[in-house]
Amino acid sequence: MPGWMQVVARVNPVDWAVTAVREAGSVDPDWLSVGLHLSYLAALALVAGRLATRAFDVYHRSL
Repeated sequence: MPGWMQVVARVNPVDWAVTAVREAGSVDPDWLSVGLHLSYLAALALVAGRLATRAFDVYHRSL
């Protein structure tokens, strides 16, 4: 895979979720890796939720 595509794949939230589930379902799971990938997803959810709330507030005030 080209270098730029590896970077895109590394920051893809779907890859984080798939990696966490795949690792958790393996015979000898690396729970640190699972927790790390799940924490990435949680952080993204918090940031996205905050941005969505702010956007809704701005929209609501413009009415």
